[in-house]
Amino acid sequence: MSRVKRCPTCGQTKSTDEFYHNRAQYDGVDNQCKICKCTYYQSYMKTYSQRPKCKARHRLYRRLLRLDCLAGVSQLQCCCAVCGESDLKLLVIHHQQGNGIEHRDKSGHSHLYWLSIVRSNFDRLKYQVLCDSCHRQWHKRQPITN
Repeated sequence: MSRVKRCPTCGQTKSTDEFYHNRAQYDGVDNQCKICKCTYYQSYMKTYSQRPKCKARHRLYRRLLRLDCLAGVSQLQCCCAVCGESDLKLLVIHHQQGNGIEHRDKSGHSHLYWLSIVRSNFDRLKYQVLCDSCHRQWHKRQPITN
């Protein structure tokens, strides 16, 4: 003899054969009936299957924005002004007037930081492209003062 259970999603009382097995539940069957579970899963997949594509697009946008900014500051050369390193992953923008901390506090550490530099019309007197190593060496010689 088959038992019956009420599905909280559709509100119908159905046979337990119309529910998926779930050993974690006290009665051994899932809370939602098979039809409601499938409907939920399909809507979930429609919504969240697009997320990786959006993330990849946003990641590409940030990389292109950073590249655009580096190219503008370094006059389209995209290399370290000291040693000539050209690996884009190692390049950073150095604030020559020592206001980097203030600038980052205003714009944050997100892509807005890069946008704020791009929108500043690449004032080359304020910024310089350095590799991470040269940037660290510069700050060792010139301690940051607040």
